[in-house]
Amino acid sequence: MRQTLITWRISSAPNSFKPRKAQYNQAMDFTNTIGTIAAVLTTMAFLPQAWRSWRTRNLAGVSLAMYGFFTLGVFLWLVYGILLDQWPIIVANAITFVLSCSILFLKIRHRDVPQHPHQ
Repeated sequence: MRQTLITWRISSAPNSFKPRKAQYNQAMDFTNTIGTIAAVLTTMAFLPQAWRSWRTRNLAGVSLAMYGFFTLGVFLWLVYGILLDQWPIIVANAITFVLSCSILFLKIRHRDVPQHPHQ
């Protein structure tokens, strides 16, 4: 995809090509803007669940396995962002990791106890 974003122009020196970076930089700015907006929205999506879980301590509808896998996945996205040095990925996943860990902690601490066992 990078090659489609870069146009080539012939410089004054014969047989040499230089990429035109202005178009590539504009495309990357747009890409980073989209990534940043997506990161903000997906991170904000966890705030209501984290707040409600913390306030009520009711996590009956939260799957421990799902949140365990999800938290691990978010951690790996954080590592991925660090390795790529991509701040939208790093910041969004760092915040989401903290929120996810808090919900996971509450889920483990306040395990569901069935009120009416079906046995």
